[in-house]
Amino acid sequence: MRYNLPYLKYKDKIVNSRAVLAPMAGVTDIPFRKMVRKWTKDSLVFTEMINSTTFVQSRKIEEIAKATEEDHPIIYQFSGSDPYMMAKAAERAQKIGAFGVDINMGCPTSKIVKKGDGADLLRDQKRAKEIFEEMVKSVDIPISVKIRSGWDDNSIIAVEYAQLAEACGLAAIAIHGRTRVQLYQGEANWEYIKQAQDAVNIPVLGSGDLWTAEDAKRMIDYTGCAGLWVARGCLGNPWIVAQMDNYIKTGKIEPNFSDIEKIDFMLEHLALMVDYMGERGAILASRKHVAWCIKNLPDSELVRRNINTLLTHIEVKDALKSYQQHLYALSASKN
Repeated sequence: MRYNLPYLKYKDKIVNSRAVLAPMAGVTDIPFRKMVRKWTKDSLVFTEMINSTTFVQSRKIEEIAKATEEDHPIIYQFSGSDPYMMAKAAERAQKIGAFGVDINMGCPTSKIVKKGDGADLLRDQKRAKEIFEEMVKSVDIPISVKIRSGWDDNSIIAVEYAQLAEACGLAAIAIHGRTRVQLYQGEANWEYIKQAQDAVNIPVLGSGDLWTAEDAKRMIDYTGCAGLWVARGCLGNPWIVAQMDNYIKTGKIEPNFSDIEKIDFMLEHLALMVDYMGERGAILASRKHVAWCIKNLPDSELVRRNINTLLTHIEVKDALKSYQQHLYALSASKN
């Protein structure tokens, strides 16, 4: 069934954006989510993936939960294969004000899969069903799940798991168009997303190869899916969640920035990281964000290599400002 609403509907809750910021370990922390929120106040954002047992057993819940008022509406995503622990994690998330809870059944990394978590649950429908049922009956907030299209090309389960999720009372399902075996290689097959949305009435969020606002519109038009689960396309582009939603709704690519303006946002993000995790941690964490931000810009490789040697906030800030002046000069020489 083609999803025709101009917003996302999670159970009885309305989200006025059809693009959401997907959870990414080591990326979608508080500073990054703050940057995304600069351009969209309505979209859903997700925590980084949290181990359900750790979340339940920790006495320092504020250190694990890692969410602020600015984050809302926010969904907590949990990994785990124990239905009891997953349900208890959902209960605890509800108590601290989560908009909803998401189940990770899509993470393809070996360290997650070998524990029976993440994408390994695509090979255990009985356990998946138990997790769905236990979590749904444990809370009133929406429960959703993220999956891949299957373990491999011989075990595509997108439609089957979408129907199972709906039957168990889940509010939504996100489907990455690659299999676990593919990891991030090859192209995402959007046909599996289309088939799933055609088979259920709950929202299906499409994932895989969403790099631009035009990609977002193509996925919506082709699959009829309810929304977009925006992951790697956000790297270096925290405004793209808002951009995709605006393009779907209006046909306009807004907001849109020059390469020079992007450096300003990287500087802002850097300052947020320093405030959040301290200078040393922020400088190390910022290196990947800088690389994503300036990728494909003129002389960016030299800048990246230089910044990877710097150890203080001032040094990195000065290097970025110097690079920004270099971009100004290049732009001026062309005009």
